[in-house]
Amino acid sequence: MRFESVLKCGVVACAIALCVCMFGCSSTSASSSSASSASSAAVSSSADAQGDDDGDGTGEAVEEESDSEVVVDDSDDEDAEMKDVTNVNAQVNANDNGNGCTAEVLNKAVDGAGYAGFTLKVTNKTDKDLNVINGAFTVNGNAATAFVQDQVKAGGEIESFVFFFNGASSVSDLTNVSGTIYLETADGEEVADFAISF
Repeated sequence: MRFESVLKCGVVACAIALCVCMFGCSSTSASSSSASSASSAAVSSSADAQGDDDGDGTGEAVEEESDSEVVVDDSDDEDAEMKDVTNVNAQVNANDNGNGCTAEVLNKAVDGAGYAGFTLKVTNKTDKDLNVINGAFTVNGNAATAFVQDQVKAGGEIESFVFFFNGASSVSDLTNVSGTIYLETADGEEVADFAISF
């Protein structure tokens, strides 16, 4: 009887020891798993802190390319390049057929392309858009090829540069200038003409 009691006590003790062992192994495994997860999280955080934007674990950040473009304005502004501007301020005799259109020579200069000429201010007093066209010109008594082609709106005014292909290559050459400027409608009807002389 005493032997059976001792045997039962031994079995119970073994069972308790086995449970303790299993519980301890399970706890150790869970702790190891938790430690592994924490370690992975720490590595990932470290990679992010080092700029590993591509997530390949190399610690090298992916450099983004900029799509922005620099736009360069290379347009030529000949008006801003006028040289040797000399005031003239000469009134022009007008044959305006009673419509009140006027013209005035403001100055003479050399434009950005290197052509000598003069600035003409034209005022349109009619209710039609008019084309500004040059006629024959002379400079110092010699024939000179002038050119202007512009449009002045109805009731408006413009400043146009009349330049010479030949007969004058500098402002000092533009003396004793005479010629004619015409205002015409789109269908070629002459509305006014101006006798230029300066």
